[in-house]
Amino acid sequence: MVIAYISGHRSICKYKQNERAKKIAALPPAYREALTSNEKSILATPLDQLVANIKKGEIMIEDAEKWASNCDLKGPLAGIPGTGYFP
Repeated sequence: MVIAYISGHRSICKYKQNERAKKIAALPPAYREALTSNEKSILATPLDQLVANIKKGEIMIEDAEKWASNCDLKGPLAGIPGTGYFP
């Protein structure tokens, strides 16, 4: 019984790994490009500091509004700057 469980578990893991690899391969090229220094800076900034910077007005409102109107707002990181795809 244990062997059957392990075998089934391994099969499911392999299936999920293949599914993930296919989804990653299907992403637009922009997802495979190297991050810019600005993007690296945003990602390295703690969330509380990002929020403080936004409150200080350190954001390009027009760019943010354009991004917000074209982005997918679903998912666990939706709405957090620097975590989504910027067209």
